Amino acid sequence: MLRTHTPIIMLLTLLFANNLISQCHIDSIIINAVLADPSGSDMDFDTNEDGIVNSQDEYIELCNISVGTDVDISSWQLGDDDAQPFPDYVMNAEFILAAGDCITLVKNYCNPENPNCDIPGGYIDMNLPGTGFLGNNGDVLTIANASGSETCSITYGSITCAGVDPADIPIYNSIDCQYWGEAIGGCPLLSTGDSCSYLLQVLPVEFLDISVKKIEGNDALLSWKTAFESNADYYDIEHTKSLETAFRSIGKVSAAGNSSSELAYNFAIEDLNSGNHYFRLKQVDFNYQFQFSEIVSLRIDVNDNNEDISVYPTTFNRYINVKGMTDNFDIKVYNLVGKLCFESINNQVGSVYLDQLNNGMHVVQLSYSGKESEKKYVFKVLKI
Repeated sequence: MLRTHTPIIMLLTLLFANNLISQCHIDSIIINAVLADPSGSDMDFDTNEDGIVNSQDEYIELCNISVGTDVDISSWQLGDDDAQPFPDYVMNAEFILAAGDCITLVKNYCNPENPNCDIPGGYIDMNLPGTGFLGNNGDVLTIANASGSETCSITYGSITCAGVDPADIPIYNSIDCQYWGEAIGGCPLLSTGDSCSYLLQVLPVEFLDISVKKIEGNDALLSWKTAFESNADYYDIEHTKSLETAFRSIGKVSAAGNSSSELAYNFAIEDLNSGNHYFRLKQVDFNYQFQFSEIVSLRIDVNDNNEDISVYPTTFNRYINVKGMTDNFDIKVYNLVGKLCFESINNQVGSVYLDQLNNGMHVVQLSYSGKESEKKYVFKVLKI
């Protein structure tokens, strides 16, 4: 399933936690912001960053203001006041909007001259070029769940809740309708009116890669790359010796703020003690929104005795083989956010069946049964 990755947005919680009843919502999904007339102000709301401010930059921002519940918005419908009733856009199948996350639907992110452009995380291209969508002088916007059994609407400008065609698709909800005011002025519309200073709650950073390697002695180098950064403040480097204990901060690196180019970062860690070490990044933006990178690991052996212990194949479908563990051994398998997905103790054989795991990268941890003081061996594998 497609799934967004931004953690809980503190700003949204403050704005809407006490105002859900008056906000247009289905479950905990709200229409958070609408840009109906991008060229109607001097603010240059170039949403798709193609250098031209026009109707293609129109957007709708949907947010999940729950503090702990993800919502399946697969096949949800959006529509305005069309002359012939039909939904203007239907969400992709298998789309989850995580708790505290937002998604921005842009009328036409990739312009006709560049139809295969890269769409950054947090955005969806509705691909509606050359079509009327959100009216500059006023319109209605309705969202509905996949079955159409639940809907809500907002209106603005010259269109009031009392003046909407009830035959629209999605079905207009005259009861659950909120009027967002007359002033449009080319700025984003919120439930509280225009806001020319409003910033979209998009993912602040897209990670390309993160890795850690041993350099000199017991020192290590953590490296990562980003594809783009938006409103990014800093990276908090977090470390733990065990995936069963909490991560703690060991340093901070300033982010670029805003960038559409690939950037590379490094952070040196000195004098690590013997054993396994796990690292991740907590990226924080200027609005206190944050996201975590995947977890990477490194083994430090102060007195390396060249033990030939390995796991193969590193890309597997049903099982992996463990080589070099002589006595009964324990195995634990974690996903890249540190959740324990599989555990087996006192293993007697070299093959371990893991076909019940979800596809994706996992961390395999091996140790000898009943020997908590013994070192552990860590490997990364890919389940396909």
